[in-house]
Amino acid sequence: MNPKNLEYIFWLKNLKGLGPVAVRSLIQHFGSSRLVFEASDAQIVDFIKTQKNLRSPMARAIVEGRDRMNSAQEEVISSLEKAEKFKAKIISIEDDDYPKILKNCIGEPPPILFVKGDLGRIGELSIAIVGTRKPTPRGLSFAKAIASSLVKDNWTVISGLAKGIDAAAHMGALSDGGNTIAILGCGVDKIYPSENKFIYEKISESGAVVSEFPFGAPPSAENLRRRNKTIVSFSLAIIVVEAPIDSGAMIAAKFAMDQKKRIFSLIPENIGQKEISGVLKLLSAAEAIPLELSPSSKDLIKNSVVYQDKTNVTWDRYITEPERAILRDQVEGMRQNWLMVTLEAQNESSEGYFTNQAKELRNRLQKLSDSGWHSVQLHRLDAIFVKKVPSTTPLGKTLRAKIIGALTMIADDIKSNLFMNQCKYRKELEGKTIKSIIFDLDGVVVDTRDVIKSAYERVICTFSDTELKHNILQSLICFSPKKVLRILLQDKYTDLMYEKYKTYFDEEIYRVKIPSSGKDTIQTFKNKGIAVGLITSQSKARMDKILALTKLDDLFMIKMHWGSTPNKKPHPEPLLKMLNCFNVKPSESIYIGDTAQDIDFARNAGVIPLIALWANTCMLDELLEHSPSYFLTNYNRLPVLTS
Repeated sequence: MNPKNLEYIFWLKNLKGLGPVAVRSLIQHFGSSRLVFEASDAQIVDFIKTQKNLRSPMARAIVEGRDRMNSAQEEVISSLEKAEKFKAKIISIEDDDYPKILKNCIGEPPPILFVKGDLGRIGELSIAIVGTRKPTPRGLSFAKAIASSLVKDNWTVISGLAKGIDAAAHMGALSDGGNTIAILGCGVDKIYPSENKFIYEKISESGAVVSEFPFGAPPSAENLRRRNKTIVSFSLAIIVVEAPIDSGAMIAAKFAMDQKKRIFSLIPENIGQKEISGVLKLLSAAEAIPLELSPSSKDLIKNSVVYQDKTNVTWDRYITEPERAILRDQVEGMRQNWLMVTLEAQNESSEGYFTNQAKELRNRLQKLSDSGWHSVQLHRLDAIFVKKVPSTTPLGKTLRAKIIGALTMIADDIKSNLFMNQCKYRKELEGKTIKSIIFDLDGVVVDTRDVIKSAYERVICTFSDTELKHNILQSLICFSPKKVLRILLQDKYTDLMYEKYKTYFDEEIYRVKIPSSGKDTIQTFKNKGIAVGLITSQSKARMDKILALTKLDDLFMIKMHWGSTPNKKPHPEPLLKMLNCFNVKPSESIYIGDTAQDIDFARNAGVIPLIALWANTCMLDELLEHSPSYFLTNYNRLPVLTS
């Protein structure tokens, strides 16, 4: 480029308050950076007034900054000398060889690029591959493999030369003679990190190393942030392989959303790792398209980015938006229960119900952490479960905020991991042949929640003047009737009350409901030749009464109740007996329950445990502690799993 023309773009980019967007807008309007310099004050002011993305102080910066041309000329001379010495080039946004994808991006195209290598090979297809500096072996393998696969189809791989995923992506592209571009967060004459010197040299020979920062500029947090934005602007789409939430790769993902570019992420194998927490967030929020460690990922990317084909690439293939909404509600219900328990326990003056519940909650949260459902360090939260304020003292705003903040953080973590767990098991179930489906009665085939609540309310009304609060009952309903009554009535409890509860339950049984689509779905399975059975903890008399009331009696090929066996749940005897009658292997069977005990029951028999949520009385955290294979949000999801 002519140094005389280069000095105008250097002058313009160095003016205080003018960013890349302003520089591009001014050049597009006036025709060149030189014409911006030569424009009258009135022309500059009038133009900036008409632009929503430009501000009036910019006009003053241009008008008053014309006397800084000398320093711009000196910078150009110095930069050209360094470029010649370093065998690099300086390309401005006004040059023909400035990349078109960058010049026309929604983001902020750098006015000046310092380039070592050749940008001419970038072509029409470019994709960014980014991720953590501390990847798993699986993440490294995927980054290298997907880069290698894409360059064979003439994609250019864009990344940031960082350790870990970036380096693997560059090496994957280079291994097959493909084109790759490294975008730096420092001067192009600096190799950062130094251990990637070999990759730097290889890229500068066959691709290009690019920086928007002047020669000698050191890496800094701000420079690396801008580098991430430029990586995205250079690309049609971005693959975030593995990344923590607070990483540069997640910053790049945010920029990709701002620029309305497709984001892809590798489906994690181990949901409990910190290094993939950012990817979990992207996938669970349906902000990224899931990729698998398979050759088909390349075609998925091409169809999605080049042909804008949304078929089979969205998250809905694994978990639909209505399903996500139901799971979000479940997580929110769990969080609200936690808050009720901890906030009430803070104000209890004696070792009462909520104090004990808070202790149990602390243990449960630890178990959920140990099994990878969340990564919050619980020792920092112990004050929430231990510290007490007098019952007459209002809970302080600071303590209340800490409680809400900590428990919300855990719930958000669990929500992301829950979505990923659904995806993982949905994929696994796709490949299985299912020959029998066995249902629990309460909470699955029928909804007895109104029956249970009415029975409890009648017992309390009969034996106590205590008003039964809805939120307390909601937190207790998952327990056995005897335990619930002992908690509610405390020292007033007698076995007579439990007998009354059973009587009231039978009297209120008319309130039982059939979940939407339940009967039709079960009948569909029977019509397909799938063996359908029912196992319940209810007595035979009560089971028969419920099935008669709901007209479901003829729906099941075999019906069993626990009273017909000498063992108690979760012993697998009834389930194994039923499978023997069906002549079906446990691995070819699904058991659908609604409690943690149901999960253990199915696993003890070697059967796939699914949990129904449509009439569930259990808290989500109790279920998660036992790691069910899959949560069914409604009956309509069941045929999809077994098709």
